[in-house]
Amino acid sequence: MHWSTIQSDFNKTPASRGGHSLTLDSTETRIILFGGQAPGPNECFLYMNDLHVFDVETLEWFSPRVTGKLPPARAFHSAFCIETRFFVFGGSGPSGTKYNDVWCLNLETSVWSKAQVGGKPPCARYWHSSAVHGNTLVVSCGQDGASDLSDVHTLVVDGDNLYWDKEVHQAASKSLPSARAMAACACVDGALFMHGGMKQEDGTLGTFHYLNELHVYDCENNEFIRPRVTGMWPKARAYHALTLVGDKLVMFGGWSGEKNKINQDLVNFLETRTMSWESASATGEGPSGQLYGYSCVAVGASIVVFGGWDGRNASNKTFILDCASLFQ
Repeated sequence: MHWSTIQSDFNKTPASRGGHSLTLDSTETRIILFGGQAPGPNECFLYMNDLHVFDVETLEWFSPRVTGKLPPARAFHSAFCIETRFFVFGGSGPSGTKYNDVWCLNLETSVWSKAQVGGKPPCARYWHSSAVHGNTLVVSCGQDGASDLSDVHTLVVDGDNLYWDKEVHQAASKSLPSARAMAACACVDGALFMHGGMKQEDGTLGTFHYLNELHVYDCENNEFIRPRVTGMWPKARAYHALTLVGDKLVMFGGWSGEKNKINQDLVNFLETRTMSWESASATGEGPSGQLYGYSCVAVGASIVVFGGWDGRNASNKTFILDCASLFQ
């Protein structure tokens, strides 16, 4: 495995941030970045609602011109693409605002609009886990600003009709994992794999216990299971990502508490066919320090990574992790 740093035009590169989203569009030629937060004045965060695109062929960033009413600035939201539409759900914003709204950007017309969604929405949240299965966004756990959450909801996109599926929410309630936030999540063959996360200790926001559990949500049967997994388990963590590359779920970075730093050069991956944890060292020029709060997407056998924090500062660097060696 090998890291490389992308030297894009500085004037076109998005500003430093974490808690943003990266989403590969349906053509698999563009990666869409939306939102995030960065340190602001008076020890507050500056929240963003800007949109940038990374061209996976030229390896350059650009900022498309968009119209319509923009979504309120936010971080730690969900974002996903279905055909020619880009959607944003939830997140946190300035002054402690939490969202459970859905916004849509038409990628053909570049027009933003607030989506009209049927059904009962989940409570406003951020730090939640989500992944797309077919035409459905699956959302689980997170934080509502006071408490960790333990639930699952599905947002169905059926043409122009969007709705929250009440039956799925009720059916999954019998097998939910314990409440948590900032767990990493990815979809594999109709199953949602969720790793790690953090839980408040004694109900105190800001004091967390970090997890290395693996839960799998079966989207067809609407239930969570705890699979039998072999190999060397990765260190407990949150603020990380699971990325499906071929049949392997790749994981790196994250935050496990300042005194329990994660080896940045070690990449963990779950062999989904054998359900075994493995690890490999990555060479090259990768992120320095302890990268967390970043976002990433897989393009072929590579993972494109942008932003995040190193423990002190937010980043606007773009990296590529070449995972081809895992398949040799």
